[in-house]
Amino acid sequence: MATSFPFRIDLQCPQCGAPAELEEMQQIVDCPYCRVRHVVQNSPQLTVFIPPQAAIPSSELCFIPYWRFKGSAFAFDRTRIRNRVIDTSSLAINSPGLPHSLGLRSQTQALRFVTPETPGNFIAPHVPQKDMRTRLSSQFLGQGTWGGPPPVQSHVGEVLSLIFAPCAVTSNGVFDGLTGRLLFGAKAADLLEQEVSAPPSTCSFRPCLCPRCGWDLEGETDSHVLGCPGCEAMWISHKNRFMNVSVTMASGPSGDLWLPFWQFQVRASTIKLNTRADLIRLANLPQAVHPDDAQSELCFRVPAFRVQPAIFLRLARQVTVFDVRTQPFDNQDFRALHPATLPLQEGFQAILPLICDLAWDKQSIEPTLSGCRMRPTRSELVYMPFVEQRSEVVQPDLKTGFLKSALDLGRLL
Repeated sequence: MATSFPFRIDLQCPQCGAPAELEEMQQIVDCPYCRVRHVVQNSPQLTVFIPPQAAIPSSELCFIPYWRFKGSAFAFDRTRIRNRVIDTSSLAINSPGLPHSLGLRSQTQALRFVTPETPGNFIAPHVPQKDMRTRLSSQFLGQGTWGGPPPVQSHVGEVLSLIFAPCAVTSNGVFDGLTGRLLFGAKAADLLEQEVSAPPSTCSFRPCLCPRCGWDLEGETDSHVLGCPGCEAMWISHKNRFMNVSVTMASGPSGDLWLPFWQFQVRASTIKLNTRADLIRLANLPQAVHPDDAQSELCFRVPAFRVQPAIFLRLARQVTVFDVRTQPFDNQDFRALHPATLPLQEGFQAILPLICDLAWDKQSIEPTLSGCRMRPTRSELVYMPFVEQRSEVVQPDLKTGFLKSALDLGRLL
């Protein structure tokens, strides 16, 4: 069953212990009492549980794992890119009789982080993440003309969580920990008892302090890029540490709003995509290949903010084809910057569907991309100016735009 609203996690401030709250898409815990901000670091993924409604003895309390997937899925269908926003939960073990989805429970209940002190027995997930992603793509995007799992697919902006639902395992059977409803009988209870394991790993917190000068980092709670007003450096949280990111701005007139784009230079194993001349040939652009094009490095650019898949792919295509000239980042425009709500690694996942969308001979390129391995050789963040025109935001140089409401909706995707 698809869900539609982000879940909420109740926790204690890592600094002062006061009650705090974290929404699913937020990266930063902003304590309303001590005003100290912490970046949430999940390893390997966000792991939370739904507290049971009734008191259940620890020996009988058992938690069933569910994968929670939220993001945009892209699949290449030989002639076009199929896309859809997926927002669902799926049972992470192979056990008939259990509900296949959490439904709206994760949105109606206040969740909590799993810690080693959490009472109860936790069932280890058996369904691999890769199998779950493939099944969801086929389920929500259809089989397509390939008649099986999409040979070229990608998930962009995905938020993968592990949510544990409570149940009571007794000699009479397994009972739902929220409603008390009987799920199935004693034989299944014996099976669950054999599969219990220790609580999984959970999250940690890192203070939002600049690694270079120690100043407080600034940025909205759902932004993956934080700025330091002291040394004017920009940072992203990556693999339990802050990593400096290069930031530039598009040259030309200013705008009412600056939108962030991830810019990548890549090396592919099965296709040559090194220069702008390669892009002209790939997309069959209506222009001649000049000697400068053979020397100019090809840069792929994708939105660094969450937005509906169709708008995301269109913007990525237009900004990649457009020859963007950049200048050093000017910190005085920081107030007009839209937060970078899409992580760097998720932006790189969009390169594959972008290449499929750019290719004019889509049927011939599918075998080339189905086994293609790509790696980034350089990455940076580029801000581009947009002008507000009534209900739209428009990029003047590209003569393209979209509804302003798509930005607000994208922050919930």
